[in-house]
Amino acid sequence: MEEDLAWVQADQTLDVAGKVVAPGLIDLHAHVYAGATIFGIEADDLCPRTGVTTVIDAGSAGWVNFPGLKRYVIEPSQTRIVAFVHLSAIGLTFRNGELRAATSLAPSGSLPAPRG
Repeated sequence: MEEDLAWVQADQTLDVAGKVVAPGLIDLHAHVYAGATIFGIEADDLCPRTGVTTVIDAGSAGWVNFPGLKRYVIEPSQTRIVAFVHLSAIGLTFRNGELRAATSLAPSGSLPAPRG
């Protein structure tokens, strides 16, 4: 970029007078495991239309189903997706209850399950 570019050198120009020009936005809290969780959205359907180029999945998948999120959502996506892993083994599959069973917590080698 330069302060003043000669428009005659451009292959294409756009008149953006009166418009807001911004870099790609980052959605800091989303759930993009559509079809596998109750809250999932299709990142490539929504994000480009809203100016979002990077989305952070806030724990849709747990350690058991994270490989599916990675293979079927993150890898083929045009939108950049960064994901947190849910504390529950099964992730955020339903409105509540994913952390009620102690068996869904603390795989070997992880931090101990919270108590009380």
